[in-house]
Amino acid sequence: MSDNLKRYLAIKRALRQLYPKEPQGRLAQSLNVLAMFINGIVASKSTHTRQVAKKTPVAAKVTSREKQLSRWYQNERVTYELHMLPFVKTLLASLAEQTLTVVLDGSEVGRHCVCLMVSVIYQKRAIPLLWIVVSGCKGHFPADSHVEVLTHLQRLLPAAASVVVLGDGEFDSVALQTFLAQAGWDYVCRTAKNTQVCLDGAWFSLADILLGNQMSALASRPRLDFNALNSFPISISRSGLASGSCWNKSALRPKPMAPSRW
Repeated sequence: MSDNLKRYLAIKRALRQLYPKEPQGRLAQSLNVLAMFINGIVASKSTHTRQVAKKTPVAAKVTSREKQLSRWYQNERVTYELHMLPFVKTLLASLAEQTLTVVLDGSEVGRHCVCLMVSVIYQKRAIPLLWIVVSGCKGHFPADSHVEVLTHLQRLLPAAASVVVLGDGEFDSVALQTFLAQAGWDYVCRTAKNTQVCLDGAWFSLADILLGNQMSALASRPRLDFNALNSFPISISRSGLASGSCWNKSALRPKPMAPSRW
């Protein structure tokens, strides 16, 4: 028996064991194709259907295998809730024994579509958990969409899970920071150097604080005001100043506050 076939059979057994009852009928067939997909991705180190099909250990020709895989992911009966969510829940329950590192990312996908992806970092790889895909060109998703996907993630996690959320400048909104504060999650996000913060009643841009004498005063502050309604504790790092931005990270967990936009 080849290593490729051994891996495929092991993946198939593992998928079936995660269901409370032995899968039957079409569900069992779908899981077999899912096992082919997983095995093919691992073996080929690619997500292109043709390359995956070449590494599926079945007797059919590569073209037939490629069509079988294509029919599977185009089938409306193949749903996230039925074919993916059971494995996501099991994965998160296991990883949540330690601090989870969650990454938010917005990217262009396919033809004229953009995707908001939530992934968990495991062994230096990002494993997709939840996503939103909409028609459109490159650009930022609204803060409501950021909160929406993380709200779904929160429902999948144990209540006591320790989470650190990472994101770029798209994810520095007050609405998202408010959600993270209420969830008790830590976060690191990129933000613009012209972001205004209030220090002892006076407003400064982050660039002025980082380049001036206010840096030492900022480091000792328990919280900073980002507008009249919201304040968040942050720590500032000089890294990234050359690219015109900085990193901010929660150091404490503030009390819940009403969400507001900049």
